[in-house]
Amino acid sequence: MRKMTLPLLALLVGCNSEDPFFNRGGSYNEVNDSFLIDSGGGDSSDDTGPACGEPGAPVITESRAAFADYPNIGDVIELGLTFCDEEADVAGGQVKLSVGVVDGTPSDLVDKFDQDGQGEACYIQDDEVICAISGVDTAESYSLTARIEDAQGNESNEISATVE
Repeated sequence: MRKMTLPLLALLVGCNSEDPFFNRGGSYNEVNDSFLIDSGGGDSSDDTGPACGEPGAPVITESRAAFADYPNIGDVIELGLTFCDEEADVAGGQVKLSVGVVDGTPSDLVDKFDQDGQGEACYIQDDEVICAISGVDTAESYSLTARIEDAQGNESNEISATVE
């Protein structure tokens, strides 16, 4: 399998939070403290993991990752990270991603948020961080890991996902 480095999308030109997403594949995402997060929506009331409502790091409570076709951009991997953060200071923080073709060498990427929650390839909408990773081939399978770091430098739990 060939190795591939993925660039982060420089700007989400032509896309905003109201754009529909045309997802074409995804998976269940395993969090590093051994519980599953359903990437397909639905009831997650049986999920257990780090507690929300405590001061400190943000907690990723749900995630989704899938191929999507963005108008004016083309094929991307869309990653959504639903989080809770008692201190509400994710804006001003960053997302740390590792993305690569399965069995290939991943690329480590960091996208920093300004105080309004906007980054170059990721943005915050309510309690979700949404990232669009461009330069992907939908015929390949990709593995991802992601963490959210708040403005104080506190890091969330890490999620892992595969997009096929």
